[in-house]
Amino acid sequence: MQANSLSCITVLKDAFSAVSRGFNWLVKTFWVVVLVYWVGQLVYPRMPASSTAWQVLTSMLITLLATLMTMRIAKALLENEALSIGEIVSFSLKKYGRGLLLSLFMWVVSAIISYVTFVLVPRSLLKLIPVASKPLVGLAIFLLMLVGLFVALRLFALAGFAFLLEDRGLIEAFKESWGITGEYFWSFLCLLVLISVLGIIGFIVAALVSIPFALLGRPMIILVLSFVMTCLGILFTTALYLFYRRAVGMEVSQVMGEDE
Repeated sequence: MQANSLSCITVLKDAFSAVSRGFNWLVKTFWVVVLVYWVGQLVYPRMPASSTAWQVLTSMLITLLATLMTMRIAKALLENEALSIGEIVSFSLKKYGRGLLLSLFMWVVSAIISYVTFVLVPRSLLKLIPVASKPLVGLAIFLLMLVGLFVALRLFALAGFAFLLEDRGLIEAFKESWGITGEYFWSFLCLLVLISVLGIIGFIVAALVSIPFALLGRPMIILVLSFVMTCLGILFTTALYLFYRRAVGMEVSQVMGEDE
């Protein structure tokens, strides 16, 4: 794998090229993701204020469905497929069980990391460190937060593509994500920074664009926001999946930006 093909700028540019080439097909299908996000956001305010657990559960279920759709669209863009809405929905429903399993596993691992970072280690430090040095506990917790974030990022960042799109085993998917993000750490970190910056800019633009629709009510505002954020989500997911594919050397000739 050539290093320049994994450059964050190159990956993002080629992902944008893939979205541009598939634009005519994309505009006919991506609205289904917009609709899922939109309906999900409309559901939350209508729930009783006391049903916080249901709000969280509903959010997870709807977000997972939209994420699976977005991932399948990204794969189709990179492989020059023109899928129908039915095929996208069918894929998402078939993979939903695996998606739930992945989400549950990630939640458990995150809970363990959080417990070690915020409970277990602080308690031990408070017993061992003298009273005069208590401020060091805060510094230690901050450093542990960075370590926990680092571990979670490397484990989770690309595991979804391996497990859901390439049908790797669950443990194998996490190992693959860990390996790729370690071998190409700086390129991957650069890509995440670019995506984060563009995401913030996109959110600001979406908020500004939605202002004229304020008089039409909250549903219209949410629809505009869902539209903009779905567009960005497809682009960013395509970029991350492209990075994954190039890192593992999968069908490079079929990936946008490297075809003949």
